[in-house]
Amino acid sequence: MSTTFQDQLDLASVLALLVTRTGRLSGRLRIQKLMYLLRQKGAKPLQPFFFDYHHYGPFSADVADAIKGAVRSKLIAEHEESDEDWKRYEYTPDERTAQYAARVDESTRELVEQVLAICGEAHWRTLELAATIDFLQRTDNLDREAAVREALERKPQCARYEGDARRLLDALGL
Repeated sequence: MSTTFQDQLDLASVLALLVTRTGRLSGRLRIQKLMYLLRQKGAKPLQPFFFDYHHYGPFSADVADAIKGAVRSKLIAEHEESDEDWKRYEYTPDERTAQYAARVDESTRELVEQVLAICGEAHWRTLELAATIDFLQRTDNLDREAAVREALERKPQCARYEGDARRLLDALGL
């Protein structure tokens, strides 16, 4: 499915709203998983975008591009922290964040509030595992238990977050 300029603008606006509501959003992975979960909850602006499976679970190249474009356009500010082994990114409001966040429709705003209330403080591994479980259920047509087993087989490093991931998915109604 190809997306339009309006679709891209709507995606950037949801990203601006996430950053506005959190004040500081830590990590590209967190953004990817929040966007994925919002899409699964039915957020209309995210429906045109495709998520594929990558190492850390569901990933959308469109979301990755939206993050980069939003930083270049000063919709959000990016702060990088790194050493020789890793890089970590944090996102905060910038010059035009509020303007774009205000474009988001009321039903999507409500979903953002709901998802952030449930997922906002979750460890990134919990989000990774929860999104992967949901993704496997949908794409591989697995029941919850089979999806959990498959996700943990692929991601043994997430095993200690299984209970939190299950609770998160239950709370989201996914």
